[in-house]
Amino acid sequence: MKSFVRKHKASLICAVVTFFIMTYYFMFVHPIIIFDTDDWLYAFDLRQPWPVWGGWNPIKVLPEMLQSMASYTAGLLIYPLTGRYIEAYIFVNSIVVSLFIATYIYAFAEVIRNGRHTVTTIYIGGVFLLLHFVVFRSHESNNAHLFYSQNMTCYYNYVIPGLLNAILVMLLLWDDSLLDANSSSSGKSKIRRFLFYIACYFAIFSNLFLSVILVAYIGASLIILFYRDISSQSFSIVSFVKKNIIRVLIIIAWLISHLYETNGGRAGQIANKFTVQGISEALITLSDNLKSINITFVVTTVVVLIGVILISIKHRDKIFLHYKSQVLILSMILSTSYLVFLCSVTGPKYIGSINVIFGICFFTLLIIIKCGLYILEKNRIGRCIFVVSSVLLLLNVNTKGMTFKDSHLGGENVSNETIIQIDYAIINQIKNAADLGEKEITLYVPDYKTFDNFPLANYGGNRFSSALYRHKIIPYMVSVTELVPIDDFYERFGVYDTM
Repeated sequence: MKSFVRKHKASLICAVVTFFIMTYYFMFVHPIIIFDTDDWLYAFDLRQPWPVWGGWNPIKVLPEMLQSMASYTAGLLIYPLTGRYIEAYIFVNSIVVSLFIATYIYAFAEVIRNGRHTVTTIYIGGVFLLLHFVVFRSHESNNAHLFYSQNMTCYYNYVIPGLLNAILVMLLLWDDSLLDANSSSSGKSKIRRFLFYIACYFAIFSNLFLSVILVAYIGASLIILFYRDISSQSFSIVSFVKKNIIRVLIIIAWLISHLYETNGGRAGQIANKFTVQGISEALITLSDNLKSINITFVVTTVVVLIGVILISIKHRDKIFLHYKSQVLILSMILSTSYLVFLCSVTGPKYIGSINVIFGICFFTLLIIIKCGLYILEKNRIGRCIFVVSSVLLLLNVNTKGMTFKDSHLGGENVSNETIIQIDYAIINQIKNAADLGEKEITLYVPDYKTFDNFPLANYGGNRFSSALYRHKIIPYMVSVTELVPIDDFYERFGVYDTM
């Protein structure tokens, strides 16, 4: 244990510091609050740990399982200790999301730590983490960072799958022998491989928009290896496939996930026919999204790339022809192409979401960091430029206003405190009915003036009651016969706006 800590000290420091910072952020600064009817559905609806043919979301094994497990933990374990039901969710959500982010930063630090001083590794790890908050910080307030999502459900459906896929990519960057079918394995290595394959299963059966991160990397490595091997006189397609059978099987599993998803209920509702116009609209939406990139980040990236080109020419070093450089660049191209194609079918609005393009941003940041590290190692002036550039970027993180968006769908001008009050006003209606022995209730919610009153949709009344019953907040199921939106909800139930 001591030798492990000593060997991985820098990575562990990065992970632990990241965990505490992000836990504080998601617990107190921008808490992840259960609120809308989608959040309440997955608070109690436990799904099977395998894809379901014809289901609403056939392949979302990881997000739906994890969200329900986190919700049951909040309701059955944390709430009895705190007596605050909604705050129990905030606590568990912040821990779960922060653990994934901390593991993500740990994996990154492992990729870059070899041969570097502990302080250097920690510094680069810190820069990498904060870059996720800089890239789209282009306004004084209500910006989105790369770990942001609009509600609790989307954190489990997008942010966590994206992080898991990225973690696996960095694990392969660190040790790609996990994909080598012919490598000999010790006892520990076999356990490590087994855990890796389990993680791959959950990464693939999570979200099509994010599973492409892992598959793009594996596909890129397969293409480059094929290109290298095909020039050999002894090349055989059969032997090539055997040697790379794990890569091939992961890609096949990913393709199978598409069969499940295209036969699901949600896909049937949103899918369109593939058209050139759809591709064009997706590209336009993507380009509009990229316009919100922080200008300092753009300038710094250009400076770093120019510096790498000049230094590599001086040292006659073909950095962009190195195997890992080629794989990362090709991965970015493949993931971008796939997302444009997929969003042309599902709807171009999806590629306008930062959650969806997380993979593109992830590969871009890895390439930028790789270039920055190259400059650090090759040129003294480059080291100064890198440090100054990173400091300038970090100064761009915070603003005078509320820098980043809150994670709820109750409205931009509605505070987190108000959202929590609305939650308790809804819960108390159901609890009071149960206390009085009533079996049915008309549930009142704020009027959001939408077609179905989403985010508190008129079809989701029993979702609140089901979650409370499953988590033993009420002794029996109180049936919500009608969910009624009202304009005077705040006044009637004593909710006050804290904005």
